[in-house]
Amino acid sequence: MANLISVKVASNIVMCSTNMGQSIRTDIGLMWLKFHTEKVILGSKVKSLMQQKGWLKIPPYYYSPGAPHN
Repeated sequence: MANLISVKVASNIVMCSTNMGQSIRTDIGLMWLKFHTEKVILGSKVKSLMQQKGWLKIPPYYYSPGAPHN
């Protein structure tokens, strides 16, 4: 459930950013900025909760092919 919420929040942040950039009127752009800020705050809270509960896993390090492994 938390993963679904985090994906929805991330997609909403992208949508708000797109609409901010495409808006011609300043007042509409500021409205999208307000929505964007609310979603970023919510995303931060969801991320903190997921880290506290141990639901957020750190992916393994990427080693490019041919690089020496230590």
